[in-house]
Amino acid sequence: YYLPLKYSRDGLLEFGSIRTLFEKLKPSKVYLEKSKGRGGWSATAVHSTGDSYGQIRFAIARAMQAPHVLVDPKAWQRPIHEGIKKSLTAKERSLVAYNNLFPLGAIPPGPKGGKPGDGIIDALLIAVYGMQKSKQGLQPWRCVLWGL
Repeated sequence: YYLPLKYSRDGLLEFGSIRTLFEKLKPSKVYLEKSKGRGGWSATAVHSTGDSYGQIRFAIARAMQAPHVLVDPKAWQRPIHEGIKKSLTAKERSLVAYNNLFPLGAIPPGPKGGKPGDGIIDALLIAVYGMQKSKQGLQPWRCVLWGL
């Protein structure tokens, strides 16, 4: 499922669609990448990203009462990118991993008209990492992807 996040006029996350999806799927665990500011970002960008991230964590942990695991980017990339040339960028390695895992799958469109796969592929690969860690096997119909 791809669930674009919606915000109210006052900048707060709309929980309705998330709650409906969680009630339907009843996830046993949610894997969420740790959010970090990047070098060169403005203070406003760092704050905005951190604010959205905090609202998502609150929605998952408190409002939806779903257990969640915070995953460092390197922790999920290490096993998912295994065997892929290290000379490629992380995004390029993720694209190769996606094509290896889903050879017949079209590259999903990016949110808000962005580059194809922008953010969506990483979210899917984090879900694959989570399923491997929980030993549930690959069940893509149980994946929930959020677009920030």
